[in-house]
Amino acid sequence: MILAGIDIGTNTIRLLVTKTSDTSHQELYSGRTITRLGQGLDRTGALAPDAQERTLKALEEFAAIITNHSVDRTAAVGTSALRNAANAAEFITGAEQRAGIGITIIGGEEEARLTLTGVRRALSRGGNAGADPLASALVIDIGGGSTELIVTRQGGIASMESLPLGAVYLTERFVHHDPPSRDELDNLRKAVTRELDALHAKHIRPASLTTCAGTAGTITT
Repeated sequence: MILAGIDIGTNTIRLLVTKTSDTSHQELYSGRTITRLGQGLDRTGALAPDAQERTLKALEEFAAIITNHSVDRTAAVGTSALRNAANAAEFITGAEQRAGIGITIIGGEEEARLTLTGVRRALSRGGNAGADPLASALVIDIGGGSTELIVTRQGGIASMESLPLGAVYLTERFVHHDPPSRDELDNLRKAVTRELDALHAKHIRPASLTTCAGTAGTITT
């Protein structure tokens, strides 16, 4: 069976096409397009028309790739930008009409769970058979609109948090000059510190964790 997955984020949308069986997964296509769907969202509370258009065009291109690979099933999910936008339904309707792609908006906890599943599979490649690379770990996913923190114990999820600390969100809220002014950076750091201080400290104890893994474009650049 050939499956396709689409991740519609605040800054980037991604497509993965795989051929799967009970015992194997073969990657057929992997690509991403930066569309900045969440541009201006913090200021207006809605998706901007030009941001919607950029993303819908990218989805049309993804739809053509999906057709060329004779995909059997497609799943598309929207994250922070679509969770928070007042006009998310308008965008979802446009995606269905123009690209034939149905979108499901997922919550922060489901986003964190799916992130953990992907990281575990990626770290397991070439590792020791039967060993869980995330038996005791902190997984950090910094997206455009939010950041997910997942703590695992004995391979299971001990705690997870979804914080409004995405790269696009923070930039648009606090940074108005290039390069940023000292005051802008100070205010940004204070906002991040407030969010992190609000976490239950007992859930995240770096000294007791054996692995720290980061994912998404921000943390890998």
